[in-house]
Amino acid sequence: MGNSALRGQPLRGGKRQGRPDPQLEAFCRPTGLYPSCSWDVRVVRRAILNGKLAPRMKGTDAPASLSDDECPICFFYYGKVNTTTCCKQPICTECYLQVKPPREDKACPFCNRECFSATYLPKERAEDAKEDRTAAAESSKHDPPAAAAVKP
Repeated sequence: MGNSALRGQPLRGGKRQGRPDPQLEAFCRPTGLYPSCSWDVRVVRRAILNGKLAPRMKGTDAPASLSDDECPICFFYYGKVNTTTCCKQPICTECYLQVKPPREDKACPFCNRECFSATYLPKERAEDAKEDRTAAAESSKHDPPAAAAVKP
């Protein structure tokens, strides 16, 4: 039982007139990591409840479990994080909302690609993304630099 809705599934509302459960609403409120947020609360709430963004959770200084990810911006650990669409880096929801202003295109803070965005991947898909990042990093170590490539 418990909160099975939080295991990589979209956070769906309760049975009362289509309104979300107050327990789920807690994951849509700012955690206090930053003093303000330029995003409309309703837009963020909808994205979290529809599973497009990870729930807003308070980070911890140390991982609570082996599956916790560290946000490379705030350096806190989270059980649920978003993944950048370009370079597959983890980013917590609070940091994402600060880095990506609403209705503006910004460059990714990690790889500097234009049109930065992130999405929430359930743990199984996030583990695949983590393996892809590791494989890409390993292959870039072993690839010869472009200038050193031998031409026939």
